[in-house]
Amino acid sequence: MNLPRLLGKLMSVTALRVGVAGLGFSLFWLISHYFSASELGGFSLLMSVFLFLQMLPLLGLNVHVIREMAAHPENQADEISVAAVFASVVGTLMALSLVAWAWLAPGVTLHMPLTLLGLAMLPSAWILVAEATLVGLEKLSVLTTVNLFENAWRLLGAAISIWQGWGLTGVFAFFLVGRVLAAAGYAWFGGLPSPNLARVSTEGLRRYLSLTPTYLVIGVVAAACSRIDVMLLSQLRGLEEVAVYAAAAKLYEASLMVSTMALMIVYPVLSRLFVSDAALFASTLARSLRWFFLAAPIVMVGMALASPLVHLLYAPALWSSVPVLQALLLGSWLMAIDQLLSGTMLAAHAQRHDLRAMLVGLITLASGLALLTPWLGPVGAAWAVVAGLALRVLWRVRWAERQLRLDGVLSQALRAYLSTAISVGCFLYGNHAGLQVFVSLVAACAVHAVVTQLTGAFDATHRSDWNQWRHKTSQNQKATT
Repeated sequence: MNLPRLLGKLMSVTALRVGVAGLGFSLFWLISHYFSASELGGFSLLMSVFLFLQMLPLLGLNVHVIREMAAHPENQADEISVAAVFASVVGTLMALSLVAWAWLAPGVTLHMPLTLLGLAMLPSAWILVAEATLVGLEKLSVLTTVNLFENAWRLLGAAISIWQGWGLTGVFAFFLVGRVLAAAGYAWFGGLPSPNLARVSTEGLRRYLSLTPTYLVIGVVAAACSRIDVMLLSQLRGLEEVAVYAAAAKLYEASLMVSTMALMIVYPVLSRLFVSDAALFASTLARSLRWFFLAAPIVMVGMALASPLVHLLYAPALWSSVPVLQALLLGSWLMAIDQLLSGTMLAAHAQRHDLRAMLVGLITLASGLALLTPWLGPVGAAWAVVAGLALRVLWRVRWAERQLRLDGVLSQALRAYLSTAISVGCFLYGNHAGLQVFVSLVAACAVHAVVTQLTGAFDATHRSDWNQWRHKTSQNQKATT
């Protein structure tokens, strides 16, 4: 792959992530300022349901479609036909189920918005097939353009709905139209072959069905890990508290962009190293983990800024999301480590271990939500997310220590956890308004520095890394002069 092509793809993905995140936050901000807390909670719940379900028309086989398109682009007409028929059948069943749930299930109040969301699963089936195909064929510019257009359309639709007083029904009516326009955009401008029933064989459908169990489990677990918090919170505490949690979660998702984009750069490097130099692969991972484990002071800086940020961006009704955001920022640190280790597992072809780690995290998350949310509300839900990520990371670290022979990395992770828990606890204990927040921050960072020395979380390997880096830097400076 040549450099201009690589840079073009990186720019497309960066534009997609930044643009979609910006438009998505603008949509949330607009609704948070002009809708009631209950309506904002309903919007957040319905969007979480959609984000959970949008990958399911292919029952997790979108990964298979991407791989097949990349490996055998000459068969794309046959593959896209089978995938489109398969997804259409599943998507239709999902649409009917959501519409039935909207009108028949007891306790459901968002009848029309949920009905419109259910109908959106029909175009979503084709969108999923088209996007998987475009990723496999490396046509990322088309995907970026359509996604940005659709998210801009949703923002415009929300503004018109607020202006006309149409409420959530108007928002999700525009959402449905946006899905239809996105599907049409992929069909007309994606450069894809049109699905053809004549190319759909019984053997092809059976092949999809045979692959479904494994991919479906992975897809459902991954989606549940990221969306179950909002869905359970809505059942345990109500839509108003969902709104408070969602306000913090939006900023949490924005904080994950840095680690996600960094992983896009690190993952190919890890994949190449795993094949070419296993020893260098292991040492690179070990060094990365050592320094990631010590990032608590950076997290606490974010925690200190949480209150002014929330007060700046949101209406007073959502200011109680500050402690939720502070907890979730700790989760963003854990998520960065988790993404690094997940990428390592994929590079090492350890998908089953990756799935087991996600299952451990999901069970911990669900248990934490059930125990903490009735007691602490949205704050409890946030700490349940942190607990699920913490255990998931430890499970991955345990795998790395055993499979990659990274001796001592698990005990180092536990020492880093202890140091972080003590320092963050000190910060939250003294976390008051005004300048006292920054006094608490300085004190907590000092505590972290001391505790990492006492527990051995910062040890001789870190000093060696630091000295090597300084030596290399000085050598480079001498070479340039």
